[in-house]
Order: sequence, then structure tokens, then C-alpha cells
Amino acid sequence: MAMKRLGALLLAVTVGGGCDDIVGDDAAAPCFDVLRPSIVAEIRDQGGVATAIGATVTIWNDAGVTGSNEGFGDSLRVSVTASNATGRFSVRVEKPWFGDTLVQNVLVTGGPCGADDPTTVRVSLRLEADAPPVRQVVLPASGIGFLDGNVGLRIPVYVEAAEGVSRELRWSADTAVVALVQDGTITSRCRSTPDSTWVTASSVVDETKRDSVQVWVFAAPTGSTRCP
Repeated sequence: MAMKRLGALLLAVTVGGGCDDIVGDDAAAPCFDVLRPSIVAEIRDQGGVATAIGATVTIWNDAGVTGSNEGFGDSLRVSVTASNATGRFSVRVEKPWFGDTLVQNVLVTGGPCGADDPTTVRVSLRLEADAPPVRQVVLPASGIGFLDGNVGLRIPVYVEAAEGVSRELRWSADTAVVALVQDGTITSRCRSTPDSTWVTASSVVDETKRDSVQVWVFAAPTGSTRCP
């Protein structure tokens, strides 16, 4: 069962431009301390179908700078940061029941502030001949937190299976922490002390194909209208 940690998914946010305008002939251009994607992998199978969800993209260079990210939400693209480093990188794409793909000598360009626009790498993955009917169940990489009780959320989930195979799931969790419906909807309990649980989604066809996401429920705040 794949366990995920809060904050495992790193979101790269660009605030404004990479460098401010230079003022004066000798002034140095300050750089914003933000991480920008260095490489964006566009991932398809051999039939041209976008298959980035559940794929892990790892990049590295000869200087030891590395970055990694798991695809979720965007069916085509996985963005990876590498401390804004520029230069030539190797890119490995891995996904269960697909052959690994390695792309080398990928150039990431930039300026004084590091990487500018990310370099796009297009990858085609080959499905292995002995792939099972259900290949993967994928939940969000980052955890979920509730600051109050009686707050509901349907957890997004991706099930990769062969054509015609059921994608039905069986959900489980500690019901003292969250109420759970079998469509993946959870509702935080009203609690006087904080607690957490792992919410797990398992394939009904093959229970070995499962994934989990950690959910925190904090103590209901004083004066909460949701937890009278």
C-alpha cells in the first residue's frame, strides 16, 4: 500500500518575473526566491492516450541536482523542479506495468535567476504484455486537513484498468475521525482533540491495487457553528 505524506506534492508558484529590472549600470538584478518547473514531461501510451497520472518523473544532472514528482490531476503533464538549476539533465519516467523510459541530455536554459521557461520532454510509454486487468489506484500525493467538524469532501481518485474492467473501489478509514461514503466522500467528525486517519481506496477486482491518503481532523474551534 502506497503511503503518502503531507506536503509530498511540491507546487511550484511563480510570483512575477524571474528578475527585476536592473537599475543603473552596475546594479545587480535581484531574484525572487521561488521554485520554477525545470522540465515538463508530456506522457502518452503507444496509442497516443495521455497517461501521466500515476507516473513518476525524476530528473538529475551531473552536479547532483535532482527533482521528482508524481503525476496527478493533469492526465498529460508532470512538472518537475530542480532548485532552478540550468544545464543538461537526464529524465526517467516510471509507471507501474509500463516500461521505464530514460531521456538523456535534456537542456534546461535560463539566466542569472536560474531556469526560465521549462523544457518540454515528450515520452511514449509501452504497456507490458503481462499487465494485469487493474494496474493502478492513485489518490492525491498530499494529505488533507480539516479545521472543523462536519466538513465534507469527495477525494479525487484515478483508477487505471484495461478496457471493460470494473473501476469500482472499496473505501476504508477510521470512522472515529471521518464519516465515509463508498463514493469516496469523507466528512470530518466533530472532535475535542485532533486526530488523523489513512483513507484507503482498494480495487474491488484486485484488492492488492490500492492507495492511501492521510487525513487530519483538528479540534473544532471555540464557537463553531458546525459542531454545536
